[in-house]
Amino acid sequence: MKIFFEGLELETIIGLWDWERKEKRIILCDCIVEFDYQKSDAIEDTINYADLATSFRKIAQDQSYYLLERLLEDLKTFMHENIPQLLAYQIKLTKIDVLEHAKCCGVEDTWSKSNKHSI
Repeated sequence: MKIFFEGLELETIIGLWDWERKEKRIILCDCIVEFDYQKSDAIEDTINYADLATSFRKIAQDQSYYLLERLLEDLKTFMHENIPQLLAYQIKLTKIDVLEHAKCCGVEDTWSKSNKHSI
């Protein structure tokens, strides 16, 4: 089973340059999580995407970052430490309006517990 969200707005201080670090910026987060679903109708047997989104937003708000890569690592660490049924994920962070002649730029990572799981 997979859950996902697209375009989740994370607010954080991020960037290398002084002008980037003056105020919080919006980073867009797309995430797909594959997990071992127990075929029940109980929320405790699944991953609550609202809780995951809230946790991601809190992680971003509580820190400041120079690199998107570091924020991505913090989000990945959270999933590994808090989702025991985690099988695979794909996560992408996007900064908008930072490169001339480009709509956006960002980082992305994919992880799988085994080759059987593909996002």
